Amino acid sequence: MKIRTPRHITSILCLIAAMACGTACQDEDTAWDAYEKQLCEVRTDADGQPHEVNLDDGTSTTTALKADGLTPDSVYRAMAVFTRKNDGNTLTHALENVMAPYAKENVRSDYGHDAVIPLSCWRSAKYVNLRIAIERSYGHTHNLGFAHEGIRTTPGKKLYKTLEIRLLHDDQEDRKDYRQEIIISCPTGIYSNLLQHGRDSVRMTLPTEKGHKTYTFPF
Repeated sequence: MKIRTPRHITSILCLIAAMACGTACQDEDTAWDAYEKQLCEVRTDADGQPHEVNLDDGTSTTTALKADGLTPDSVYRAMAVFTRKNDGNTLTHALENVMAPYAKENVRSDYGHDAVIPLSCWRSAKYVNLRIAIERSYGHTHNLGFAHEGIRTTPGKKLYKTLEIRLLHDDQEDRKDYRQEIIISCPTGIYSNLLQHGRDSVRMTLPTEKGHKTYTFPF
């Protein structure tokens, strides 16, 4: 996955919708809706338009946002900006694309070790999610992705398994002029037929200036 500036994300989905300007004209006594941001999956309809937004917290909603160039009946990873209504429904105001490349097998062990700055890492139902910063210069290309480094079995009666995933970062000898924050997700739901929920785990490894940093989560 390549990173550029200013269009630094190469996924297809890129929707930034304007917030309704009518809220700016509301009476002073009117309560403003609380805007929230959350990672989600966006499903497109038969016409290739965003149709259903499935938030990582399990909430689902439809959306009237429009986009060009999306594949019909497909799923995209995105960051949603939304409000929750009193009736329990949500209204999606904006969607921004999020990189979510599948982990590749047979990646060279010496590739992709350029340092990133880890800010946070968490697991949702189908993904391991990272918020990182990279140091870069304007207009230079970086490559990001994930390597699937096997499933390790811990000896013992229950044979616990650990899915090993490594973040790949190739800065292509870029300068370090400024920092850019990025959110990237690694799909892990595809391993459900190989790992057991509640027993096995996922380990994510990141390259940093001080060596490799690991995060481990129950699968």
